Amino acid sequence: MSDKDSQLFIHALVQGNRQQLALVPKSDLHNHSLLGSRRSKLELHLGTSIQAPPVRMDSIADMDQYLFSVLAPLILSHEGFSYCIKAAFQQAVEDGVTVLEMSLDSSFNRAFEGGARELTELIRGIKDEVAPGLLFIPQLGMNRDGDMETLMEDVMQCIGTGYFKALDLYGEELARPPESFIDLYREASKAGLRLMAHVGEFGDAESVRHTVEVLGLQEVQHGIAAATSPEIMHWLRDQNIRLNVCPSSNVALGRAQSLSTHPIRLLYDHGVKVSLNTDDLMIFDQSICDEYFNLYDCQLFSAEELDDIRLQGLESLKII
Repeated sequence: MSDKDSQLFIHALVQGNRQQLALVPKSDLHNHSLLGSRRSKLELHLGTSIQAPPVRMDSIADMDQYLFSVLAPLILSHEGFSYCIKAAFQQAVEDGVTVLEMSLDSSFNRAFEGGARELTELIRGIKDEVAPGLLFIPQLGMNRDGDMETLMEDVMQCIGTGYFKALDLYGEELARPPESFIDLYREASKAGLRLMAHVGEFGDAESVRHTVEVLGLQEVQHGIAAATSPEIMHWLRDQNIRLNVCPSSNVALGRAQSLSTHPIRLLYDHGVKVSLNTDDLMIFDQSICDEYFNLYDCQLFSAEELDDIRLQGLESLKII
């Protein structure tokens, strides 16, 4: 990345210039595909208003209740699915995202007659139409809460397409220990997928290190609980493990008291690599540009530090 990009990024933050900020290359490495665009755009597409989520939620269960009762009926049809994937790519382009890692749940293949092959062909076609210049990292997502036999079947079918470049584990963080997923991660590793998991969002600091070690993770989604332990922060730094953090999501779900006190500051100060990401834009209504402005406006980071974080996210260009 060029010094010119950094200068433009810093100037845009200081001046509050959103159009200028959108011109600077950035990443979004923690993005749950169908929820990757604004709710207002879906409302416009459908020609109807959509109930907003609660301002604060206490758990993944609270978010899932909103997701499955309000959003799922609108986005899980074939038409809704195609629209939301297209809108997520469009949103990324509008925000100047040049590296997008987007999660596609392993169960999605069951919605298509041609299974995982048809699913991946659809995604590939939409991406080529909407965002041909974007570095897209298709991420295969797994839900901890599902039946293990079904999960294994779905994951292996999706890995077999050769399309996916990364593997993630999400859902209720404390539902199953990481040991339950060793076989799935072993198969993903054999296929050359980059390994990550949601951990340390609701669990404790030790759960972050334990899950990294058990599953051989190369990145962590969230991981903010590590900020309670200097030892584990130093371990993450020494292991070169990046945390893909979603500040607005953490505040909305009660995992951080506020943006101005978000633990990403402690993580950064202890040398842990971090990136800024959207998580579920349709629920939290904060784009990647919003996330940068939010942390600058609340004075959690300087513009120069946020540019450093931006560059840490773009390191995926060297990995994939």
